[in-house]
Amino acid sequence: MERATTNIYEIVSQIQAKKEQFHIVPAVAKFTEIKAELEGMCDGELYALLDAEMGNGLIRRVRTINGYAYCVAEE
Repeated sequence: MERATTNIYEIVSQIQAKKEQFHIVPAVAKFTEIKAELEGMCDGELYALLDAEMGNGLIRRVRTINGYAYCVAEE
């Protein structure tokens, strides 16, 4: 059984846009929020997808007190 293509950029973008709409600062998508959107995905697989998007320059990683968060890379 093959998993449908997951667009991590879109998920991060949607979470970030929602936080910006409500003026939440910083407007970043926490790892746990992204994982909640992708029910059933293991941490390793999710980190691999996030790393691939970072490698493409679409998102960037932000260090937080409790771990990492991700946001859309500014051009």
